[in-house]
Amino acid sequence: MIKICFVLYFLIFSFETFSLNIKVRFAATQWCPYTCKDMANQGIVSNLIRKRLEKNNIGMTIDFLPWKRAIKSVQTGENDALLTVVLEEAPSLSFTTVPTMSYRVCLFSGNSKIEEIKNITQLSKKRIGIASQYGYGAPFDKYILENKNNKDRILTLFGGNLVSRFILLTQKKRISYFLEDENVVNFYRKKIKSTFCTKKNPFFIGFSPLYINKEKLIKILDDEALREDFSRN
Repeated sequence: MIKICFVLYFLIFSFETFSLNIKVRFAATQWCPYTCKDMANQGIVSNLIRKRLEKNNIGMTIDFLPWKRAIKSVQTGENDALLTVVLEEAPSLSFTTVPTMSYRVCLFSGNSKIEEIKNITQLSKKRIGIASQYGYGAPFDKYILENKNNKDRILTLFGGNLVSRFILLTQKKRISYFLEDENVVNFYRKKIKSTFCTKKNPFFIGFSPLYINKEKLIKILDDEALREDFSRN
């Protein structure tokens, strides 16, 4: 009965998710393996969203930019949407309601021996590296907000090639740890030490408030994600 109702839902509302025959301009940063200009499919998220849009005769382009510029390009309407984003990173955007995927952040160090961290309070005498305007989830986002002006606790990097740069900074003892998603570090085959990981956090697509098709695109992407979840179950 539940399956019948689910199918009827999509039949009833199918006229609202008609093909727009447009091309969506996404902004993204180099965040392999999720969004990655060096991969043939431009990353696992890029490939997933491209397939969902193609089912509705919608094309897409990806403008790879440093993260801060990527956010600004969507806020100003230069691009239509951010391909991967959480609310804390760009609260002015309009978000899909169904998560695209999830990520899990840990403290990493390029040194062979590191102190195990079990509680955020242990970082009070440590300096950690973060990327500008990234969202890391609880409890790190709160800690960063409270210490953002304390250069003895927070070092912020801009630009790209962040994993390699952070590893070098830990080896030079300029920072004790850096924050990054575990899949990103694994993608670069960096066999480095980690400690104190967060739970998995969902991320979404965020559309520009200036994009006229944002509500239609959100519905199309949410419906496609729900169909995939339904077919898996």
